[in-house]
Amino acid sequence: MYLQKTYLAMRRRVDLFIVTNKIKTKSMETNFKEGDVIRIKNLDWYNNNKDKNGSINVTGYSCSFTKALSEFCGKCFVISKIEGTNFYLNDLSFVFYEWMFEPEKYELKPLDITKNSFGTNNPFIFNAAKKPISVCGVISVPLYIAVKIQETPKFQPFQKVLAKDSEKGIFDTWHCCLFSHTSKEGKYFTSSGMWDECIPFEGNEHLIGTKDDPKKQ
Repeated sequence: MYLQKTYLAMRRRVDLFIVTNKIKTKSMETNFKEGDVIRIKNLDWYNNNKDKNGSINVTGYSCSFTKALSEFCGKCFVISKIEGTNFYLNDLSFVFYEWMFEPEKYELKPLDITKNSFGTNNPFIFNAAKKPISVCGVISVPLYIAVKIQETPKFQPFQKVLAKDSEKGIFDTWHCCLFSHTSKEGKYFTSSGMWDECIPFEGNEHLIGTKDDPKKQ
C-alpha cells in the first residue's frame, strides 16, 4: 500500500510538471521574431488606457507602459532581441511586451529620396543602420521606409465594409462603405475615401457610428 501511494504521488507530480511546462511554453508564444519591424500603439491608446499615475498595466507582466514610453507611441522599430516575453527594440534601454505593439507587421523598403520628401519626425523612416530617424535623430543613406506587410486580401471589390481612421478626429468612427482595394502602404480605399482600418460589415453592424474595437467585442 505504501509503495502504491508513493507511486501515485510521484505520478501526480510528473503530471503537474508536464501541465505547468505546457502553460509556460504557451505563454511565451509570440507572433513576432527578432528582425521584425513593429509599430508601438498610438498616443490615443495610451491616453485612453493610462491610470492616474500615467501607466498602463497588464496582469502577468512585470513592467508597465509608462509615461516615459509614451514618447514612442506611433513609432516603428526593429526587434533586436527577444528574451521570453521581453522585447528589446533597436538601441532602446526599455523593456517592451507584445501587447504594446500594433498587431500588423511591417517591412523596410528602400526609399528613393529623389522622388520622396520626408520630415525628421516621420515615424516610418529608417536610416542606413536601420534605426528610426524620429528617435535616433541620425540621417544616413540609404534610407528605408517601413510599410505594412500585406496579408491575403480580406475583401472583394464592392464588398460592404466598415472603415475609419485610427487617429483621433472627425473620421475616427466606423461608417459604411464599399471596398475598392488596398494600397502598397496598407491603406484601405473604399467608395468614401482612404482609411487606416477596415472590417467586414456583416457581424459588425453594431459598431456603426462608434469608435469601439471589434476585437474586444
